[in-house]
Amino acid sequence: MSSFWGVFTDRVASSNDVEVFIPQVVLKNGNDEWSWDRQRLARIRYKKTLADAAVDGVVPEAKLASPALMLEEAKRALSAWIARLAEGEPRDVSRPILKVPLPPETVKEDIRRFGDFSTMNARINSSRSSTTHLRFQQNPGQWFLYHTLYREARSTWPEIPFAVFAEWLKRRPDWVVGDFGCGEAELARLVPNKVYSFDHVAVNESVIVCDMSATDLAEDTLDVAVFSLSLMGLNYQDYLREAHRLLRYGGWLKVAEPAARWKERNLEELLSAIASAGFAVVGQPSYRDRFIYLDAIKS
Repeated sequence: MSSFWGVFTDRVASSNDVEVFIPQVVLKNGNDEWSWDRQRLARIRYKKTLADAAVDGVVPEAKLASPALMLEEAKRALSAWIARLAEGEPRDVSRPILKVPLPPETVKEDIRRFGDFSTMNARINSSRSSTTHLRFQQNPGQWFLYHTLYREARSTWPEIPFAVFAEWLKRRPDWVVGDFGCGEAELARLVPNKVYSFDHVAVNESVIVCDMSATDLAEDTLDVAVFSLSLMGLNYQDYLREAHRLLRYGGWLKVAEPAARWKERNLEELLSAIASAGFAVVGQPSYRDRFIYLDAIKS
């Protein structure tokens, strides 16, 4: 490996010249050379050439390819591509199968791209559900990263809210349930009830992909609407209104939320949102471990 200094002269303020010394690293293997720094410098010079041509009308000194030559090269490339297709060259693109949990190496890389669990939670809570839905639809890997990290986090919890709700639902297997923000659809797996599972991305074929503020399910379909740590987003009140639309008269709303979230923000805000959506809160909020549980009925 060797290095050298390159000199790049540019014009400043249309009158003065300045010399910029750029250290460059070159990797050698026999007669072959490669340098990432050279590529970057070439890009700078190319942009300067374009700027000179566009702004000052300076014709580049390098020999330009004629239109005829460019057309000939394009035809050659097209002919080669058609020949590959005719020979049956494989054209399928392999994509990794996304599932929870993601492989450790994928998790490490995706955290660098999308942030850790706290960062992703903050992003979801500071966005409208339509924005989050579009983000996850465009890149489902973000959703799978989030739920991989969520699974890891809950592995240390003494109590998991969806499991608490599952025990309560088992007493009434005839009730139809809506699981809003179902994640891995664990609630449907744990209970004998008919469960409509809603989320931005489907972890399996049973999940209805939607923005939870508008599920497109027929009204008066549900006996119970469950929100297990899923009232996330600036418009979480819209989820509650959608749950009210889907519930039959007298149907149950079951909510579990992080207790810390509603200590920092006034709990009255959440209670008011539930009431404004058309529910009557039953009993008092219950604090257990790190969670707050609330029950309400459609009135």
